[in-house]
Amino acid sequence: MTEQQYYDDPKRAESLISILTQSPYNVTDTNLCRAIAALGEATALSAKIIANACAQNYAGSQNKSGDDQLKLDIDCDNACFHAFRKSGVYATGASEETPVETPLNATTDTNGLYSIGFDPLDGSSIINANFSVGGIFGVWPGTNVLGRTGRE
Repeated sequence: MTEQQYYDDPKRAESLISILTQSPYNVTDTNLCRAIAALGEATALSAKIIANACAQNYAGSQNKSGDDQLKLDIDCDNACFHAFRKSGVYATGASEETPVETPLNATTDTNGLYSIGFDPLDGSSIINANFSVGGIFGVWPGTNVLGRTGRE
């Protein structure tokens, strides 16, 4: 399987997919493997953006939660949406910075696709103090993400 068309770093994706499809995981759903590999790609892109950020400038806007947005929040959000679109296996995505269901796949056949809700840079308001930040990602089968629970 070639992942060249789906990921910015196909070797990384192929490595992760190889791990998922072998013992002890034995994942047989190709789209699920690609969805997880896209998460790896998204977090790698976000990590690169964070590592290369010199200053944490405010973007001059607030998200729907009322938090002042950093340019870094928006850049990481855009990087994740890029990775999820490129993977071809996500139907819909929503994030803290983009809290509406956003189409990620142009296909009309939504069988086997996933949806994702995420905050790629949780804790960004404390990044200037050099505290730990993280990412939050939830993946569900199907074409919608809003209103879903972690137990589904």
